[in-house]
Amino acid sequence: MLGLGANIAYNSVVSGPSPEATYESDFSSGVDGFAGYSIDEDIFIIGNVDGEPSEDPKNDALRATLSDDNENNGGIFRNMASNFTNRSVGDVYKVSLEIFLDSAYGSVTNGWDGTDDVTTGLFVGGATSNVDIPQNQWHSISDVSITATSTSSGDNHFRIIWSVSGSQMREGARFYLKNVKIEQFK
Repeated sequence: MLGLGANIAYNSVVSGPSPEATYESDFSSGVDGFAGYSIDEDIFIIGNVDGEPSEDPKNDALRATLSDDNENNGGIFRNMASNFTNRSVGDVYKVSLEIFLDSAYGSVTNGWDGTDDVTTGLFVGGATSNVDIPQNQWHSISDVSITATSTSSGDNHFRIIWSVSGSQMREGARFYLKNVKIEQFK
């Protein structure tokens, strides 16, 4: 024996890097700084939504409703300047959240143009990662990695966006959001 067994048995496991900064949403009393992000439509946002959507109700959610038919580009954003103050090109952001794309409620019957998954852009640090979201069910996204390509002030936003290149939003398309967590790694 080489005499290394005791040292190996008691060395601690080294874990990955710690986040430089973290944002965690709180929609229990409002919209937590989120606003509409769009080229040509209004988006109505409400925080502290309880007991919705009817298919699988949750509490303390954010609800956003898009108002125009055949939207070209829209979604929501949050300025992250107070959260991510030390930014560099090459930083890695890990995004996790829960989202529900509600395509049929009240008089709305086809809010997300069909029944297929909806390509959804997650934007931070000047870069976008696309994920496919199923409709009419809560969907969890965990640790989507986005590598920053810019440090300009407009790129210090977190956005959830849709465009015509994927499924098209229809008038009344609605979504719910919970438990947004964004971690910045150097």
